[in-house]
Amino acid sequence: MTAVAFLPYLVTAIGLGTLVVAVWSLQWPRVKGTIDVSIFDREWEADSWGSETTIQKKGKFYLAYSYSVGGTRYQRSRIAPLVDVDWQFSSSPDLSNARDRSQWYREGAVVDVSYCPFFPQWSCLEPGGFLVALLLSAIAAILFFVV
Repeated sequence: MTAVAFLPYLVTAIGLGTLVVAVWSLQWPRVKGTIDVSIFDREWEADSWGSETTIQKKGKFYLAYSYSVGGTRYQRSRIAPLVDVDWQFSSSPDLSNARDRSQWYREGAVVDVSYCPFFPQWSCLEPGGFLVALLLSAIAAILFFVV
């Protein structure tokens, strides 16, 4: 059996791990936190050829929030527990996702922060994240038929 034949099993294991974390994060304890930084930034991005006709707007949402657990103060930026880019969230080209997030999480707002009970540095604002597990499951199913 070749190494490529193990790829569907690897993707399946990662997908199951992601699903377990998504379900587990719904049970995490919650504390009140404060949004420290919430910036919606627009940029212009050219294609790889540098053509001015294909320059498009790109939006990014920069986020930082702080919270305290057991007398220790933490500052993090994760929105979802897994597969979320720290300190910036790139949106789709229509900018609606980043714009919506920047309205939900305004600077100074008090938010519920879910954190891992065993590792309080691991936190998020929106527990769950089942989409990633579903995508990995779909990729694994396709790989089982292709490989």
